[in-house]
Amino acid sequence: DFNQAMMELGATICLPSQPQCGRCPVRKQCIARAQEAVDRFPPPRQKAKPVLKRYAAALVQDAAGRILLVQRPAGTSWMGGFWELPMWETSGEVRPQGLAVQQRMGLLRHSITGYRLEVEVFRAAEARPAPGARRRWLAASELHRFPVTTITRKALALARRHKRGNADSRLDPAS
Repeated sequence: DFNQAMMELGATICLPSQPQCGRCPVRKQCIARAQEAVDRFPPPRQKAKPVLKRYAAALVQDAAGRILLVQRPAGTSWMGGFWELPMWETSGEVRPQGLAVQQRMGLLRHSITGYRLEVEVFRAAEARPAPGARRRWLAASELHRFPVTTITRKALALARRHKRGNADSRLDPAS
């Protein structure tokens, strides 16, 4: 009961930004009030600096203009089961097998709880299918039917912007 009462007091009266000391039932015992230091409690939390991770993503299209997506394993900590462009961490990880990277299209940034991601997006070709990967070729018009990662959506938008300067690209700018 005591702990519950203290939590209720902190949620309704002893507020970090506007403490209501005049209404507080324990104001006579409050050390912060006695020391005129109410504005220093609770101390501000130190926000952890986000960890930078660098990735590369490959935009692979077939002759019909369909996009190659791979499915993230269900057990992964980020976006398990979602579909994305073939992607790999550039520090230490090897590129997925069967990809021939051709042209850099640009860099995108994305943040996920505690991480800041920088993803270089490349146009690539598939030399041979990667063994064991769940993969699917999708037309841009079909993407809305699948759970696709935000990074992939950003990469496709980057590719559409890049296409405006390259007439030979097959990515549909209306998608």
